[in-house]
Amino acid sequence: MAIESAACPNCGASLQVDDRLEKGICEHCDSLIIIDDAIQKFKIDVTGKVEMVGIGSAENDITYGNECIIAEDWKRAYDAYIKAICKQVNNHEAWLGCLKVYTKNLTEINENQIEVKGIYGIISVVKNSIKYAPSSLKNSISDMILSFIKSIEEKENQVYYAKLQEIEYKLKNNKKKTWIPITVAILSIILGAILIVEGSTGFGIPLLIISIAAMFNAAKAKTDKEELQETSLKRNDRLLDLLNYMRNTVNDINDK
Repeated sequence: MAIESAACPNCGASLQVDDRLEKGICEHCDSLIIIDDAIQKFKIDVTGKVEMVGIGSAENDITYGNECIIAEDWKRAYDAYIKAICKQVNNHEAWLGCLKVYTKNLTEINENQIEVKGIYGIISVVKNSIKYAPSSLKNSISDMILSFIKSIEEKENQVYYAKLQEIEYKLKNNKKKTWIPITVAILSIILGAILIVEGSTGFGIPLLIISIAAMFNAAKAKTDKEELQETSLKRNDRLLDLLNYMRNTVNDINDK
């Protein structure tokens, strides 16, 4: 006879039941109870967890997800953590696991591939990783996330300024290279005009057309470089905005 702790689904009283039986009678309210239901109610009341036969616990899913993280199997790790959340939504380890998947174990982040909002968006994941953590762990988890955000910001700023210096160097060289063909083109236009006025249209007109085309191409090359600079700046700002959003989320949770 295997005795299990249980709770009556009808009156909520604590019971001791034989888990080999299918049904029983509550000794407090005399109602008919399903043994498995009474055992599950006790687990929910006492631990806040549901362990269903054949499905496994949230802890098992988290353990599997952690193993997948070590193996860098991000897809399976994510699926395992989501299963754990579905079974126990207030499990901070499952939410923190999702954050590790999104950030490749807190090493990088791709702002173009991450869902920001929504139940499983990175902002919700950051918030719940701290919100559901035990009081003794809230500060350490917050510090870990803030440290990650700072490291990515520093890394991205280094990349940003390196790109900016490279672009400025190219623009500077391009400016030098651009004014030479533009100057030559202007002189050629003047020469072509003089030849046309003097009656040498056979040489003047082709020279004039070629010179004008060369001048426009040189001016366009300068514009292309400036557009490249603007695009690079925009792409960097998008990531920094996401990181700032994450930091504000951490600070908001800690202020509550």
